[in-house]
Amino acid sequence: MTEGSDLSSAGFIDQSVHGAIIYLPYDPESLTEKISQTRLKFACFIYEDQDSTRAKINRYIAGYMQENPSAYIENVPLPDNPADSFEWLYSKLNWVVDYFLEKVKNSNTSNMLFIVGGSEVPVIVALYTVSLQRNTRFTYFNTRTRTLEKQSSTDPSILPSLFKAKGEPYRTSAFTKFKEGYYGAAYHDFIEAWNQAGDKGMYAMALLSSCYEYLDKLAYAKALEQLRELLKDENCVMRLTDMCGSGVRNQLARLNEFLEIACSHFGVQGGEEIKVLADLKAVEIFVRSLYSSAMRRIKVHEPEQAVLLLYRIVEVVAQHLLAAESVNPSEFDLGKIENTKREALVRGLSKFYHENEEKIAATLSRGRIGALDSWAVSLLCFAKGKLGDAADSETSIRFLGKIREMIELRNRCYLEHGINGVTMAQAERFAEWTKHAIVRTFLGIEVKKAEDDPDLKPIEVSSVA
Repeated sequence: MTEGSDLSSAGFIDQSVHGAIIYLPYDPESLTEKISQTRLKFACFIYEDQDSTRAKINRYIAGYMQENPSAYIENVPLPDNPADSFEWLYSKLNWVVDYFLEKVKNSNTSNMLFIVGGSEVPVIVALYTVSLQRNTRFTYFNTRTRTLEKQSSTDPSILPSLFKAKGEPYRTSAFTKFKEGYYGAAYHDFIEAWNQAGDKGMYAMALLSSCYEYLDKLAYAKALEQLRELLKDENCVMRLTDMCGSGVRNQLARLNEFLEIACSHFGVQGGEEIKVLADLKAVEIFVRSLYSSAMRRIKVHEPEQAVLLLYRIVEVVAQHLLAAESVNPSEFDLGKIENTKREALVRGLSKFYHENEEKIAATLSRGRIGALDSWAVSLLCFAKGKLGDAADSETSIRFLGKIREMIELRNRCYLEHGINGVTMAQAERFAEWTKHAIVRTFLGIEVKKAEDDPDLKPIEVSSVA
């Protein structure tokens, strides 16, 4: 919103303004020099319909229509008692904004200007409320001095601070929680600020917070639903642009694309498991999301949740490596492994578990293998050279030992099987090892914290106005 800058000293309206809702004063001629020479495509005149002023109002509007024959003109005479008609006027103003968008193609609400020259406070409040919610421009014309003032205590320029105060303390609390990554808590405060102040910016931030909260929980379909709700409301996007800068649109588009890919593969209606896991792009999206959420958990001092997410990365990378070879760990069949590879696998696991080969072979024939054995099959049968040595070398066996160590760390979690728990330091070491030893080595990609990932980077709010 801007006050006092939308009408030029020469009497012309900014060329980006295509339409205006004009609250006429009792003496509309006081506005003539400011708007009579404009070339608006749309104009709506709001005025008190009183016997003493009706002739002047009608004469002024008729003159404007004559000077602007191609403009859409809408007249809104006010009820006898405007103070009792807020709901009616609120609905009417929203209808006028929608009518403007329908009639003036290639326009949005930022191309509309509310010009306030009348003095009825309830009407001004209704105008400002709609302007704030629909993200139009707003300016106040002081009919006493015929200037655009901002200093008078009765000037509506004080309204933004009143609306902001109305949303407190929820507004300030919400932004603090959002910046710290507590998106679920931020959502509830943004909604309360929206309910109290009616600021579309608060509603936009609530939807964005909800999107991040669902993304953090890997609920991709719900996250996409919230993001789409935001994107379809141009007023929400415009208010975000006001608070976060012009780059926010591109950032929202990237997040939308990321979530669409995630949903198509890992949503409720996801594809066939073996095909999804064999798709490197799908796995990359999933792993990046897992790692981002894990690092966010570490940031908010939740090491156990972080370890569970990191463990899932270790598991899914093994599943991907096997799926690329058409091997499904959920339906593993040792007999389908080629003879020399099968022998290498049984021999290597015999060394690793210190068990005889017959027992190892019998264990692998049970139809389903876990994360550790999945890694063993991949390393000893298919991933030759990944670790720089022969498939059944001591290097592979040592690497399996490291994977077992990380799996045991996961098992120590209170949320899994353990009673000892996991420390922040252990979670951070697990994250670094997963990033380099698993993801970079076997997928050839880099995973990053959310703030460094171009698709998952949380939007930075530069203003809370």
